Amino acid sequence: MSNILCRLAVVAFLFATTARAELFSIELRGDNQPFCGSLEEIVAQVTEGLTGDREKTLALHEFGMRHEIHFVGPYEGGMFVFDALKMLGVYGYNLCGNSSSTMCALYSVAGLQTRRRGGASHVVPEVWFDNKWNYVDTDMYGYVFLPDDKHLASFEELVANPELFARS
Repeated sequence: MSNILCRLAVVAFLFATTARAELFSIELRGDNQPFCGSLEEIVAQVTEGLTGDREKTLALHEFGMRHEIHFVGPYEGGMFVFDALKMLGVYGYNLCGNSSSTMCALYSVAGLQTRRRGGASHVVPEVWFDNKWNYVDTDMYGYVFLPDDKHLASFEELVANPELFARS
C-alpha cells in the first residue's frame, strides 16, 4: 500500500512541477542573440530601429547566415521539416528548400513581400525592395551586387548574367 502511495505522490509532484513551469513560462534568454520563442519576436529584435525594407532584409539575412548551417535538412515522420521556428530554434541546419522557407517566413513577418525561386538544383528567397526583386540567399551564395555596386541582383538577372557571381 505504501508503494502505491509513494508512486501517487511522485506523479502528483511531477504534474504540479510541470503545471508550475507552464504557469511561469520559463524562458532562457541571452544578451548576444535574439530569443527564438516566436518568429515575431525574432523579427522585432533583429530589425529593431530599422525602417527601410532593404535594411530589414539585410539584417534578417545576417541573422539567417549566423543561425543556419548548410547540411542535409531535418527529416521528421518521413518528410522534410519546413516549420521556420523549429528550423531556427531546434535544428539550425538545413538545405536550400528549408532555408528558403525559413527566411521567407521571417521576411513575411517583417512585412516584406517575398517569394521562393528555384532552378535546376537550388531554391532561394527573393525580397521586394528598391522597386525590384532581390536575390538574398542564406544557404549558399548570399547576395550579389549589380555593376552599379548599389543594387542587388534578382534571380532572373543572375540567370541571364551568371558572371555577376564572379564580381562578389
